[in-house]
Amino acid sequence: MAKKSSSKKGSAQSTEKSSIAALRAENEALKAKLEKFEDKEVIKSKKRSKFWRSLNSGILAFIAVICFTLFNISYWVTNTIVDTNQFVATMQPLIKDPDIQKTLKVEITNQIFSQIDIEAELQKALPQNLQFIAGPFASQVESFTSNKIGDVLASDQAYAVWTKALESGHAQIIAYIQDPNTTGKITVNSIYDLASENLKDSGIGFLLGKNLPDSVGNIELANIEGAPKARQAINYLQQLTTALAVATVVAGVLAVAISPRRRNMIIGLAVSTFVLMLVTLGSLLIAGSRIGGLVEPQFASAAESVQQIVTAPLVAQTQGVAALIGSIIIIAIISSNWPSLVWMRSKVRQGLDWVSKKLVGGWGGSQYITWVATNRIVICWTLVAVSFAAFALRIPPTFLGVKEALAISALAALCLEVVASVSRVTKK
Repeated sequence: MAKKSSSKKGSAQSTEKSSIAALRAENEALKAKLEKFEDKEVIKSKKRSKFWRSLNSGILAFIAVICFTLFNISYWVTNTIVDTNQFVATMQPLIKDPDIQKTLKVEITNQIFSQIDIEAELQKALPQNLQFIAGPFASQVESFTSNKIGDVLASDQAYAVWTKALESGHAQIIAYIQDPNTTGKITVNSIYDLASENLKDSGIGFLLGKNLPDSVGNIELANIEGAPKARQAINYLQQLTTALAVATVVAGVLAVAISPRRRNMIIGLAVSTFVLMLVTLGSLLIAGSRIGGLVEPQFASAAESVQQIVTAPLVAQTQGVAALIGSIIIIAIISSNWPSLVWMRSKVRQGLDWVSKKLVGGWGGSQYITWVATNRIVICWTLVAVSFAAFALRIPPTFLGVKEALAISALAALCLEVVASVSRVTKK
């Protein structure tokens, strides 16, 4: 009986151990499944987070690029309207353009002779037997007058009068718009007197040297209905320019900060802005080619010239921005760790080493060259930063300044590579 009881007890213990082992195995399997499930949830959560970060950074980058493109145009418009020096520099070349001079000459001549019928007046003054020459003589008078007007428009005196009129008129208008407490009086008499003095010996001197009526000689801006609206428009434009600048900086910084791949985001921002600068230049080019179709045929050439001259500062500014961003993209690409570029740089260095070995193979080197070679990366980026700060980072940037900064940077990098090459072949 004792043996049977002992056998049953051993069998029960064995069964219990088997059950415990099975439960442990099942528990381990459940733990593994749970960990695997949690890992999947973590991965999914990371993927969702990365997706939303990428999406939000992309939206912010889009906003930054669009705002900067609009800021580029708004900054030019605001400066041209508000700054007298910029306004004069933009409008001065108009009077020198041949197409504009030709159009003005024709229009002024037409306006003069639309008020006076020279042929009819000659017919009244000439005897009956000489009236046949009234038509040809009137045509000669009109042609002579037109040529004299053209000569005057092309003269340096007319350019001086035009410049003075721009400076004086714009300064007084902007002073009144920015401060309504000013007199708001534009004195045309002083400009007219200047014209009379400079053009008295010209073919149209007889039109000058008169006394202008008060209603013409002095213009009160306060009496002009649109003056308050102009003030509101300029204030709005200035506020818009500031808001676009702030939005560009904030959106750009946030886009880079939350992006999972910040280097790629910086390059993407630069490339997108560069492309939109090219789009802006293309739009201005298209507008210039089509503006002639929006006016009467006799004004088409002059309208195209006006568009090109007035937008020339915007074109130069946009070209400068595009060049600056393009140079940054070039530097980022050349200095990147892309396999093809790493291979190319290694080949260039091998070539420099071969040349250096041929030229200075027997020289023992120097401590100074070794120091420069060791610190060439820091030195190179410092020189790049200094050259761009000195030449390219102007407001607004210029194409020439960017080209100079890029040339200096390239020369500095090449010189440092040569020094590094010499250090490598002379190193003991």
